[in-house]
Amino acid sequence: MQTAYTYTTNVGGKQRNQDSLLVLQAETEGHGQVTFAAICDGMGGLSKGELSSAEVISSFRRWFCESLPSILRAAEGEDFNYEVALRFSWKKLLTNVNRKLLAYGKTHGCQLGTTAAGILLLANADYILNVGDSRVYRVTESKLEVLTHDQTLAMAAVDRGELPLALLEGHPQGNVLLSCIGANETVDMQFLTCPVEEETVFLVCSDGFRHRLLEKEIQEAFLPSRWTNTEEVRLRMEKLVEEAMKRGERDNITAIALRCVPR
Repeated sequence: MQTAYTYTTNVGGKQRNQDSLLVLQAETEGHGQVTFAAICDGMGGLSKGELSSAEVISSFRRWFCESLPSILRAAEGEDFNYEVALRFSWKKLLTNVNRKLLAYGKTHGCQLGTTAAGILLLANADYILNVGDSRVYRVTESKLEVLTHDQTLAMAAVDRGELPLALLEGHPQGNVLLSCIGANETVDMQFLTCPVEEETVFLVCSDGFRHRLLEKEIQEAFLPSRWTNTEEVRLRMEKLVEEAMKRGERDNITAIALRCVPR
């Protein structure tokens, strides 16, 4: 399988862009093409949001180049468990960068924080991580599905049955994070695995991309059957960004779309 991708990032209504993104691909022996994509949304309410998001992305880049090859080599042995290996590796990465950002904040008298959402596409399965309220969606011909779980006060109220899911978007506590990287002593990382499906598009995005858009608008833009030309997908993505800004979005806006296609 090959993965086609496109992305966009926009400062939106802010003075600077605190979002950071990453897409990396490598051809490997025995595992085919490997793709990793991630978005980090530096928290605008905290100082140095762009520094924290960039630092986490830099850590993911080093992980892809230095740690992932060892995991893939180990996978050649019998009874290898990708889920255990990746969960441990990502948790270690986030713990280390969280400790680094906390130390920086204490030294410089500031507080840092960022979300992180990422996906690793392998031949055997797709692996996803999440901290905060950036999201990973799965787009099929029949539906748009949110794979990650927002770590916010509003979503916690939904989980407890105190808030209808339909009222989540736009809720005053929708952007109050329960977990992020850099602001607290520990990081609560969500991890999940998805089976490989050819007729699927994955969308990784910061919360600024989705706030003002309808689910049906997002699904229509990224339908697998409409992905015949990556440049056309990018243009549809840009139009969604423009529409979100017309509707009053004031946050940074960043998104990555990925589609697995036969060789």
